[in-house]
Amino acid sequence: MLPVTAIAISFMWYLAKQDYLNFLFSPKTTKPNITILSAKLIIFYIIILIHFYKKLKIKKDLFLLSDQINSFIKKYNLYHSIFY
Repeated sequence: MLPVTAIAISFMWYLAKQDYLNFLFSPKTTKPNITILSAKLIIFYIIILIHFYKKLKIKKDLFLLSDQINSFIKKYNLYHSIFY
């Protein structure tokens, strides 16, 4: 389950990052719809939340969930792909 989730997360992040770069550097007449970009980022975040909700079965402790998400992002070096 974890490798499939990691592949899905990295693929969705790649698509969202490509759209964001196109949004920043394209001419104003060909800029993509910002709602599509934000929808991809929301789907990316929902995939992470579903993965950790199923893994940890946490309903009330959202702080622990956010710590787990941050450790997941650090573990798979997603910070590097965010900023570069």
